[in-house]
Amino acid sequence: MDTERLVSTLEGEGFSPYQARAYVALLERGESSASDLADAADVPGPRIYDVLRDLADEGYVETYDQGKLHARISSPAEVLDEFHTRSDELEDAAEEVEARFTRPGPADHEATIVNNFDTVLDRAVGLVEAAEHHVQVCLTPEQFDRLRDALAGAHERGVYVQLSIHSLDGDVDVDSVDVEGYCTEMRARSRGAPFVVIADHTSVCYASNPRRPDEYGVVVNDRNHAYVFLWYFLTNLWEFWDTVYTDRDSEYPRTYLEIRRCVRDVAPLVDEGARVAVRVVGYDVETGHHRDFVGEVVDVDYEGPEGENGPRSLQSLAGKTSLYVETDDGDVVSVGGFGAIVEEIEADRVVVEAVDAPDASDA
Repeated sequence: MDTERLVSTLEGEGFSPYQARAYVALLERGESSASDLADAADVPGPRIYDVLRDLADEGYVETYDQGKLHARISSPAEVLDEFHTRSDELEDAAEEVEARFTRPGPADHEATIVNNFDTVLDRAVGLVEAAEHHVQVCLTPEQFDRLRDALAGAHERGVYVQLSIHSLDGDVDVDSVDVEGYCTEMRARSRGAPFVVIADHTSVCYASNPRRPDEYGVVVNDRNHAYVFLWYFLTNLWEFWDTVYTDRDSEYPRTYLEIRRCVRDVAPLVDEGARVAVRVVGYDVETGHHRDFVGEVVDVDYEGPEGENGPRSLQSLAGKTSLYVETDDGDVVSVGGFGAIVEEIEADRVVVEAVDAPDASDA
């Protein structure tokens, strides 16, 4: 390192320009009179005394009088220790900068590009661990192993976990994947798909080509953007594939986290004249206040064609889909799902508590 770079480095570590030049010049001489050092370091003569006094106060030099002021270098051990410590700190800082660059944590309402698939997986684990209500996942058996602990924890907390599993090389051997205790439902695809994790309809991790470890991915923390991924999951990764595992009880009460799935099952019952008792947990669309109430479904509304027999198709329920629930007070409340705008309630959860089929004599 040449003299100018050494001086510049010392300035970066807190030395003033005059202090840095005087210290380097004294290093080369070992000791010197103040006046000679001022000439060698190109420091103004009147300033050299204050410069040496400050360096002495810091322990970098020693001053003494031999008719006129002299200075000599103190042992550089303290300086070297400081530099080594600073070097370690800078190295740690460099590693942290790199880590934060490749593993950014999105702020509220943000979509972030991350640099490799391992980062997407790490973020996905965090989303699953933080989920409160609903997790939707599309992955391979190998990726399932990476998320296994997080999924088990979510399932144990009562989070509804939908798992779409596939192989990048064709049909997946579903019998080789033990998902009991890790998900609520599993469906298997016969061809490859992107890696997707959606948590509580709000946060998303996505990577289109997980074969490549350097493949970039997207981390989303925004309800509006998550809505697009939610529909992609339902239409491409879930709806048209067979269920190969479920721990859902066929009896009631039965919990729904998707209003469309609830309407699909409830609409035929209402058409038949059954009494469907429900509990609705969600938020008032206008005020944002939490709502939790019980009542009876008196009607369903959706924009698809009328007259369908049995469960409605997803296409029929793709638009506005609502339940109308009569409460114990006699009020009829409109209930929508994620992103509800025109309904009074945005439901996080609809629990069908009981279904009373109509008497045969009423038919």
